[in-house]
Amino acid sequence: MNRRDFNKLLIFTIFYNYSKSNLLANKQIENQLTNYGENLLTLPDNLSDTALYINKDIEKPNKIQKYYLTLDDGYFYQEEMINIANEKNIKLNLFIIGKIIEQDPKLWLSAIEHGHLLGSHTYSHLIFSKNSYQKIKTDFEIYKQKISNVIGLENFQKIKYFRFPYGDEGSKRNKQDINKLITETYGWNIVRWDLDLSFNHQVKVRSFSHNEQIATYKHYCNNTKIDKNVILLHFKQPDNLCLKSFIDFGLEQNFEFMRLDDKKDINLLFEKENIINNDDFESHKFIL
Repeated sequence: MNRRDFNKLLIFTIFYNYSKSNLLANKQIENQLTNYGENLLTLPDNLSDTALYINKDIEKPNKIQKYYLTLDDGYFYQEEMINIANEKNIKLNLFIIGKIIEQDPKLWLSAIEHGHLLGSHTYSHLIFSKNSYQKIKTDFEIYKQKISNVIGLENFQKIKYFRFPYGDEGSKRNKQDINKLITETYGWNIVRWDLDLSFNHQVKVRSFSHNEQIATYKHYCNNTKIDKNVILLHFKQPDNLCLKSFIDFGLEQNFEFMRLDDKKDINLLFEKENIINNDDFESHKFIL
């Protein structure tokens, strides 16, 4: 194979693997130099073993030192998962549905007292693109009224962050109005995520298995850009089983787990892989 053919194959492989995963290659890639030049890398026998090929001259990103663990919804294992963090003195960022807070406000007040950050996830977890702006606006008003009542106005006023239900920012007809409602009327910062460890979006939305979560998390921590550090989990299985492992691994690596209000630029952009297609909303909701 000549250099030109090799380069064509290399470019093809980059796009092929990037379409499957956006993770950077592990150290195995760095050691596979070819006799075409010290800056080129050989292709492994099994293309699926490698996520993305890189030029050896490109410096690998520094390992992330700070992570923001965000947990959504609040349906199951609430006390168990919060206690895991409490035992390790780790601060979580909680985006809890208003109806869930209303069911047991003492639990979430206790979480606030332990230093966890409470963010808004709407009152009833509507799919924004499938509902009118007026219905969404009413949902926000109900959230404000009921949540300020059950956790106290002072605690409600401390809510500064918002996450879209299902990651759905709305449709063309209502997206702009929704954004103004969130950021101007309520003054909340929109929080997205960099790594979803709850659901695999590659083909059809499904929950990650326990082993998939652990492997994906460790690989991501070791190979991803330093500013891609907001992690999404849910109060569900197997997230409840993995949370302790995530924290223990991070502490072994001297990582810090932070509240979002320690982050300067919180209005993060979605990665395409993190957006759930409208067709997948119902299956996503069913899984929860």
